[in-house]
Amino acid sequence: MEYFLKIDEQIDGERKTLEFKVYFKDGSSVDSDKPDVIDDNKLVEKIDFNFASYLDRIYVDVKVRETGGYFSVKGESKDWVDAKFTQLKEIINSVPNQNKWLGNFTSQLLIGYVTPFPLALVIGKYVLVPATSNSIATLFITLGLSIAMASILIRILGKMYTEIEFDTTDTHLNPNKKRKRAIKYIVGTFLFPIVLGFYFEFF
Repeated sequence: MEYFLKIDEQIDGERKTLEFKVYFKDGSSVDSDKPDVIDDNKLVEKIDFNFASYLDRIYVDVKVRETGGYFSVKGESKDWVDAKFTQLKEIINSVPNQNKWLGNFTSQLLIGYVTPFPLALVIGKYVLVPATSNSIATLFITLGLSIAMASILIRILGKMYTEIEFDTTDTHLNPNKKRKRAIKYIVGTFLFPIVLGFYFEFF
């Protein structure tokens, strides 16, 4: 927002617009030319910031969603565009990666399929094998169970660890942070001992 305000101050003229627009997950939105559009009592869904000077043919846009975003700088002066583009890129790159590798889809896919597999094997060995003597059927059921658990886990990770996280809401109002704490507790209390038990049982 400070970046857009500085551009607005630097560009003279009447035919120019500055817009900060924030969409919240409750369906509401705020549109203003002042940086007072963030409500720390609401979860942000997406933001659209833009500046335009129609006489100078200058346009700067930033659009951000949980699944990604983009920014663009347009103008007739190549030097001006290059300078503003570099400044904006530096601002965006300076923001720390909140979710690190958990926000990456490939990582979520790997975790989703690897994590449930030991549990599916334990269920297969101690539940399915005693119930059926058909090893092929047991194998397919175990694989199906693992894939089903993986799809659920990947969906949960995708919702909780988005590529971009809007960390503007008070902590006690953010359900994702509560869920993340719960997952850490479950992993440390239940999943980790199960994986250790699986390791010592089979290896």
